[in-house]
Amino acid sequence: MDGNDEIKTVGDFVRRFASQISPPGERNTMLQSQFLMNQLALLQPTTSAFHDNQPNVMGNADRYLNTSGPLLVEAGSNNKTPGSIPPKTEVDSETKKEIKDEVKTEDVVPDNAHNIPLKVNVDSFENDSDEGPERTPKDTEKCAGCGRFTHVDDLAAIEAQKSNGPEKPLLSKKKSHRHKHNDYQWIGCENCGTWYHQLCSGLEQFEYYLYEKFHCHKCVEIVGPSIEYKKVAPNRHRWYDPNQRNLPIEVGSQTWIEQMQVWAEKIPPPNDHEVCVVQDGYEFRRKFEEFGGPDRWQKVFLVREKDGLQMTMPTPGAFDLEDVIEIMGPDFEVDTIDVYNQNTYSMKLSTFLKKFRDTAPRKHLYNFLSLEFSDNKIMNQMAKPPKFIHDISMVNTLWPDEDDPFYSVLLQRNDYLPTEQKPKVEQFCLSGMAHSFTDFHIDFGGSSVYYHIFKGQKIFYIAEPTEKNLRAYVEHETSPLSNEWFGDRIPGAVKRVVINEGETLLIPAGWIHAVYTPVDSLVFGGNFLHLGNIKMQLRVYNLENEIREQINSEAKFYFPNFEYLHWMFGRNVLDDRLKEANDEGSDMREMENNMWEAAKVLIPEMRKWVDRELREKSGREYEFVNFENKKKIISSLERQFRLQKKLQEDRNYPQRVKLKRKSRDSTEKDDEYCPSSSKKKYAKKSKDDTLKPKVSKIGKEEEPEEPCFTNASVSVIAPMKIKIVAEPTSEQKDVVQMFNNQCTSSGRKVKVNQHLVDYCGSHLEQRNEEVPQKPTKSFSELDTELEMCEARHSGEVVKKSKVPKAPKEDKPKGERKSGGKGSVKTTAKQRLAKMLKM
Repeated sequence: MDGNDEIKTVGDFVRRFASQISPPGERNTMLQSQFLMNQLALLQPTTSAFHDNQPNVMGNADRYLNTSGPLLVEAGSNNKTPGSIPPKTEVDSETKKEIKDEVKTEDVVPDNAHNIPLKVNVDSFENDSDEGPERTPKDTEKCAGCGRFTHVDDLAAIEAQKSNGPEKPLLSKKKSHRHKHNDYQWIGCENCGTWYHQLCSGLEQFEYYLYEKFHCHKCVEIVGPSIEYKKVAPNRHRWYDPNQRNLPIEVGSQTWIEQMQVWAEKIPPPNDHEVCVVQDGYEFRRKFEEFGGPDRWQKVFLVREKDGLQMTMPTPGAFDLEDVIEIMGPDFEVDTIDVYNQNTYSMKLSTFLKKFRDTAPRKHLYNFLSLEFSDNKIMNQMAKPPKFIHDISMVNTLWPDEDDPFYSVLLQRNDYLPTEQKPKVEQFCLSGMAHSFTDFHIDFGGSSVYYHIFKGQKIFYIAEPTEKNLRAYVEHETSPLSNEWFGDRIPGAVKRVVINEGETLLIPAGWIHAVYTPVDSLVFGGNFLHLGNIKMQLRVYNLENEIREQINSEAKFYFPNFEYLHWMFGRNVLDDRLKEANDEGSDMREMENNMWEAAKVLIPEMRKWVDRELREKSGREYEFVNFENKKKIISSLERQFRLQKKLQEDRNYPQRVKLKRKSRDSTEKDDEYCPSSSKKKYAKKSKDDTLKPKVSKIGKEEEPEEPCFTNASVSVIAPMKIKIVAEPTSEQKDVVQMFNNQCTSSGRKVKVNQHLVDYCGSHLEQRNEEVPQKPTKSFSELDTELEMCEARHSGEVVKKSKVPKAPKEDKPKGERKSGGKGSVKTTAKQRLAKMLKM
C-alpha cells in the first residue's frame, strides 16, 4: 500500500503502517505495536464495543506486521526476543478475506470463557526481556495440546494468589529467575501452523526462547526437529540478537568467560587473616576453638580432608550424577541456570543428565544449585553436613530431631512447629558443566555455607564483608550495567581460592563470592543460620531488602521464612533462657554469652519489624504468626531483657559505689558498713585514718622496735592475711563491758560498728548473742487462752481482759527528778567519753 492511498478500513491502516515502520532487514515489533495502538485509538470511535474488541484488534495487527521470523516482545522493553509467531510472508486471496473479517471493529467477542484471553500482570525484569505479552492466534482457534483457548482455571488461581499476598520466594542463589507465567504464551508450528500454549507444546521451560522455527511433535517426523537460533552475539546474554553483537561484553557471557580464564589466574590467593587452611577435621576443630568457635567465626576455612568433620558423604567412586537422578526421579524439576544467558529456568534432571553426558561440543552451559533433598530419605541419610553445623544451626534448634531432649520439651508445651514451615536449606546437591560461572552474590539471609567437592573442582573468588565492600556490593547489584566485574569496584579485595576434589570449604556469614567451575563437578553443600553470626546475618537481610526496594524485583530469592524463624526462636528459645537466668539471678554473660549477645542484637531488630508492620499494615513473606502474637513476643522479650540487664548492673554495683548508705541489719563482717549518723564523718577519712593505737613517729636513722604482746597467739585466717589476738587494755575492757550490757528491743545484743571492732580487736566478736527466754506461763493462764481459742472457733465475740497494772509506788518528796533546775544535763557522747576515760 502506498503512503498516499486512502485509509478506508482498519486493514488498510495496518498494512500502511506495517510497510512504513518496518524497513527491510529490521524489526521492532514493540514500537510498531505501541504506535498502532495509539493510532487505532484515534481512528476508531470511542465506544464500549471498540474497547471490548481492542485487544483482539491489537493481536491481529501484530500478527500481520512485516516480520521475517517469530518474535515475542516484552511490554516496556526495547529488546527483541525470539518467540512463537510463525512468519507470514505471502498472503493469498483467502487470507486477505480473513484479514478483513478479523479486523472489523464491530465483531463481538464470544461469551465463552475459554475463548476470552485473560491478561496476567507480572513483574518485569530490567535485563530479562525474553518474556513478552501474551500473543494469541485467532479467537476461533484453540490450543492443540489442551483444546482450550486460555487456561482460565490456572490463570484465575494465579490472580487469586497475587491478591492474597506476594509470591513466596523460591530457593535459589541466582538474582534472576523466570516466572512460570510465560507457560501460557502461544507458540505456533512452523510447518503445519498449529498453535500451542508453550506449556502444552512439549517444550521445557529452558527451551522457550531457543528456537527460531518450532516444529510440533507431529511435524518433527516430517521436517525434522525445531531449528535453534544461531549464536550471533556471544559477547551478550541475548546471544541470538544480531543488533547486540557490537555492544560491550557482558559478565557471564561466552566471550567473557573465555577471557576470564586467562586474566583471573593473576588474582592473588588470600592471606592467613582471610582463609585458614587445615589438613583435616581434627585440626579444624582445634583451630576453630582457638579462634573463638562459632561465636567469633569470621574467617573462611579450607579443610583438605573430611576426616574429623563428622560429615556423612557417599563413597567416592561408587556414586555419581546418575545415582542422584535414580534416587530423586528423572522427572524431578530443578531450577537450572543457563550460564550464557544468566537466567534461571526449570529443567528435568533427566534432561540435564543427557546434556551433561553429551560428548558433542556444548552450545549452552547449565548449572543447577538448588536441588534440596532433605525430604528424600535415601539422600538424606547418604549426605549429611558436619556435626558442628547441626549443633549450632538455629533451624535444627527449633525443629530438633526426635531423639533430642528439647523435642519432648516442645511437645509438652505444644510449641513444636510444623515441618511445612521449616526452612530446608541445609542439604543441597549442586552440579555444573565445565566453564560454568555464577556471578558475585551473598548467600541468602547472610547464611553460612559448607561446600564439599565430591567430584571435580571449583574456584571461588571471595571478598571479606567489610562495610566498604558491602556498600560496593549494593551499588553493584542495583547498577544497570551488566558489563562490570565486581572486583573493579573493590581493587585488591577479591581473592582466589581453589577447591579440589575431596576438600571442604566453610564460609561464615556475609562473605561476597563468585564461583567458576573449570571441570564438570558434583558438589554437596548447604546453608545455615547460627547465633555467632547473627549480627552479620541481620545486616545482610537488611541489605537484601534495600536492594529489593531499589530494583523492585519480587523474583529475587531470600532465606525462606527468615523473619518467622527469628520470631519463633525468640518465643521458644531466647525468652525461656532469659526467664531462667532472671529467676535464678544468674548473669547470662557468664553462662550463655552467645545467647546474651544475640538478644542484644535480635530484640531491637524485631521491634523494628513490628513497627514496620504497624506502619505498612501488612506482613512480609508468608508469615505464620499474626501481628498480635508478635507484639506479645517482643513485649515479653524486652521485659526479660531489662530485668537481666538490671541484674547485671546490680552485680557490678558494689565495685563502683563503696560509700552508699547501708541498712542497719548489715552483717558484722561487712567492711563497708557504717551507721547513718556517722556516714559523713567516716566518709571523709581514708582507710588509714580509722581508729587504732597511736604509734610514735620514727626518725630517719631510727629503726622501729618490734611490738611485744603478752600471752598473744597468731592464727592464719586467709592467704597473706594475719590476725593478731592480744589481751585487751583497760579501755577496751570498758567498751566491751558497756556493749555487753546493752540489748535491742528484741532482746538481742547490739551490733557493733566496725570501727569499734577494729579498736577493740576480737574481744567484741567473742560475745555470744543470747535470746532471752520468755517466762513460763501457769496452768491457769494456759486454760484461759484455751477457752478464748474455743470461743473464737465457735464464733462468739471474746472480749479481751486487760491485766491490771501494778500500782505505782510513791516517791519521797525530797527526791527531785533529773532534768530539773538544779540538775546538769549530759549528752550520750559525754557519757561514753567518760566511760572510755577519754
